[in-house]
Parts: sequence; structure tokens; C-alpha cells
Amino acid sequence: MKYLLLADIHGNVFALENCLKNLSQDEFDEIIFLGDYVSDIPRSHEVLELIRKCQSEYKCHVIIGNREERVLSYIKGEHPDWTLDTRFADAVYTASQLTEEDVTWLESLPQEIVLEVENKKLHISHDYDNEIEDGFDFKLFGHEHNQFNYKKDNLQVINPGSVGITVDEKPVMQYTILDINQEGYEIKDFNIYYDMSEVIDSVRNAPTYNAPYRWGKLLELILLTGIDFIDKCIKEYDKLRASDGVEEDSLEYWNRALNNCNVFCEE
Repeated sequence: MKYLLLADIHGNVFALENCLKNLSQDEFDEIIFLGDYVSDIPRSHEVLELIRKCQSEYKCHVIIGNREERVLSYIKGEHPDWTLDTRFADAVYTASQLTEEDVTWLESLPQEIVLEVENKKLHISHDYDNEIEDGFDFKLFGHEHNQFNYKKDNLQVINPGSVGITVDEKPVMQYTILDINQEGYEIKDFNIYYDMSEVIDSVRNAPTYNAPYRWGKLLELILLTGIDFIDKCIKEYDKLRASDGVEEDSLEYWNRALNNCNVFCEE
């Protein structure tokens, strides 16, 4: 059985389309989607449509990611203080893109799936759970946007990286093919460069690009460089607030964090 592993699309329908076009039908039998299909690049609805199209053409295993859970929590009214002027602007904007069909479909997705093939047992989730290892031969997950695989005792751990937003310091789309057969198994990792012009245009034209917390501008830097500027800035932001005992979100501290990380200093 050949599984195509796809994770962390983050609204990047352009990368997902390129990924699927890059594959021939004999390269995989089934698709495993490892979560985080929405948010960031403003084409979340189109991504969900394409995943549902894949479900009609292939056997697919689809789980929910933390970004879907975040957007759904906002749609359910759990965060009335979130606006385009807060650091949760992306969740707010993503929610406005989704249809009722999208929301219902996302709510139906499980947090984990267990598969068995060729006497091997696979655990599938969005994030790695250290408590779920015993009794499994494979652990498949996403979330980290880094492509890697390694053996942990008798457990084969696989993260296919990110289709939509890589942070491996290379601006590519990533995916993995896992082939499990009677002789054993084979893992093939792929890093494919593609034309990002439509992705960048889409990000620049979204309201999150010039919103106060400037998530869109940070996202553009990540797409072009493969460097996780958002993670660096968030860590600095949390460090600055903690040092001054500030618990609430603060645009002032966020801008200080950006400057400390040498991001947008000219502004």
C-alpha cells in the first residue's frame, strides 16, 4: 500500500494543486491528510473543496488540525473579542471565507485515525502524542512544518513537512510517500519548488496583510525564505511581556518584538 502523506496546507491551494499535478496515479494508492488545511494563505475554502474532490477520486483518511479547531471555536462564538485588529485576525478572516458545508465537514473530522496494513499498525494525528506509541509500528503526524523521519525503538516516526508553508529554510512544497508492502516499507520525501507568485499576490491582497499585527507580511517573509519569523517573534513577544508581568495582548509589545527580531525595523 502506497500512502501519500500531506500536512499543513494552510490555505495554500496553489501548492496543493501543484503537488497533486506533480504526482502520477501509480505513485500512490491512498491519501492521508494530516491536518491544518485552513488559515494563513487566504484560499481556505478552495483547499477544502479540493480535499473533498480528492475524497471522491481516491480513498482518503482525513483528520482535523489545530487551525481548524481554532477557526471553529471562533465560529461557535467562543472568542467574541477576536477581530481583524487583534493577533487572531487570521482566524477571523478565515472564518469569513468558509461556507456552511465547509464548517459541517470540518466538524465531522476525527482527531486521530488508526490503520492496519500488512500486519502493521499506523497511528495518525496532527500533533505528536508521546502517550500514544505502544502497539504501533508507525506514527504519522504534521504540525511542525519540518520534514523528517526516524526510528524510535520499534516505532517509525514520519512527518512529511508542510505542503503550504515550509520552515525548513527552503521555499518549497513538501510531501512524503510511504510504501508498506510484504517485504517491508520505503519512505520517500519530496521537496518541490514551484511558482509562488499567485500565493504572494493572494497574501498581499488579504486584509490581514496590513492589519495591526501584520501577520500577512510575516507570512510573506516565511513563504519567500522558509524561515519561521512568526515563531521567533512570538517567542520574543512572550519573553518581553513575561519580563514586565504583562498578561494581556499588547500591540506595543508586539512591535517591540518585531524590532528585536529585526523584522520591519524600517517601519
